[in-house]
Amino acid sequence: MYILSVDTGLNNFGYSVFKGQNGDLVHYDTIRTKKKKKKGERVSTVYVQQIETIVETLVSVISLYGIRGVTGEMPTFGAQSSKAAISLTSGAAIILTLAEGNKLPTRWVTPMELKEVFTGDPHADKKTIMAKVCEIYGWQIEDKPVFCRKTNKQLRTDKVYHTGRGAMGGNKFEHIADSIAAHLVCLKLSAQV
Repeated sequence: MYILSVDTGLNNFGYSVFKGQNGDLVHYDTIRTKKKKKKGERVSTVYVQQIETIVETLVSVISLYGIRGVTGEMPTFGAQSSKAAISLTSGAAIILTLAEGNKLPTRWVTPMELKEVFTGDPHADKKTIMAKVCEIYGWQIEDKPVFCRKTNKQLRTDKVYHTGRGAMGGNKFEHIADSIAAHLVCLKLSAQV
């Protein structure tokens, strides 16, 4: 039995696939759909293209693995802007529609539940969640200095996450980490019932 776990969004939709009751991680990725609007192109056209990309990918994953249920972090819809609100509601609507259309049971955790149960801190930040996921799976985190091209002066230090599927930056990995953490929290909460 395979379970799909998600971190919903429109620009970055993180997902992971788990096998069996133990929750063995078998696949994970972030669907990245951010597109620049071309001059004269409607904003709604870009949104539709983003939704199509997410739906096509998730339908493929559901079919490939024979997904039997969905877990995830359900956004609280307390977005800071209208763009963020559209992203949160669109991502949630996509997965809820696919789950209902495929008769897949769902289990959701709130962002606060995820942080508190997964890290022990209800105010944990994304980097803490990402580090905990890496610790669980034995993945490495590397500090990578970023330099200015003109002056060669160091601007900042970014984290690079070395997972079983190669190295990735924090922007991509944070959505995968949230989907993994959401599933592990759902398992833990189910075991407590």
